[in-house]
Amino acid sequence: MYWCSKLSSERNRLIAEFLKDGHVLCDMFCGVGPLAVKAAVKRPNLRVLANDLNPDGVEFLKKNIKLNKVDARVLPFNMDAR
Repeated sequence: MYWCSKLSSERNRLIAEFLKDGHVLCDMFCGVGPLAVKAAVKRPNLRVLANDLNPDGVEFLKKNIKLNKVDARVLPFNMDAR
């Protein structure tokens, strides 16, 4: 799993400038979900597909989804991104 807090401003920029209500975000290498979960929190009408190959990362992603109450909008996967 990789987490870089220095990327938070870039995540904020992506959410503000590119993601609109009704869009679907497909985060293929989401890790613990910093972009996927934050996008779902900030954009209530956004659907998110979040995937990571690391099963431990996906377990933490699922916890983050529940803690942030976005389980209706974020669908987690533990698959190869291909």
